[in-house]
Amino acid sequence: MQYFNRLTFSYVLDCAVLCAFAVIGGIFSIVSPKRRAFSLTDPSISFPYGPDTVSVSTVFLATVVAPAAIVTVVCLAVVPHPSGNGTPTSPSLKWRRKLWELFTSLLGLAFAAILGFFLTQSMKNLFGKPRPDFLDRCNPNITLMQQYDVGGFSSEFLEGTSVHVTWEICQSKNGSGVGLSEFDDGFRSFPSGHCTSKHAHNCVEETNC
Repeated sequence: MQYFNRLTFSYVLDCAVLCAFAVIGGIFSIVSPKRRAFSLTDPSISFPYGPDTVSVSTVFLATVVAPAAIVTVVCLAVVPHPSGNGTPTSPSLKWRRKLWELFTSLLGLAFAAILGFFLTQSMKNLFGKPRPDFLDRCNPNITLMQQYDVGGFSSEFLEGTSVHVTWEICQSKNGSGVGLSEFDDGFRSFPSGHCTSKHAHNCVEETNC
């Protein structure tokens, strides 16, 4: 009975830690990230603004729902090995083992999803790297370029300029353009949430296999 209580407490503690990381990650996803200075002539952030090629809902289905469904089918369909002494395993014990394996497998998937989400959101806010379509999101007011100039290399003999400006030059910061949430998301280019979700669950699935 004491062992069962310790085991139950350990799983409850795991779930509590997961909930804490999920809440903190959710907070990170709504607070404003670091807003790095940028150049108005940087071609790497001059792409047109548009919707995600792969939506967040599609990523969730592919990296959370689908793996959970596969794990559920495998855990419930595969018959556990017989006991070490060669005696047949009772049906009730088989189902208890199946449900335990299902629970621990889903817990592992949850850890991969939530910790990946937490680390991704925290690093996105820390790095503040502009997205490829950032200037279109920014909708900069060119007339204020000198006011928000923070320096950088420039030369009258070279076409364009590498002078950097701060985020205050953007008109979208006040909702004039794509909106404030889309503007903030423009500073969350790295690391990719799509990639981290995929690789986290690949590691869990390979470990289970």
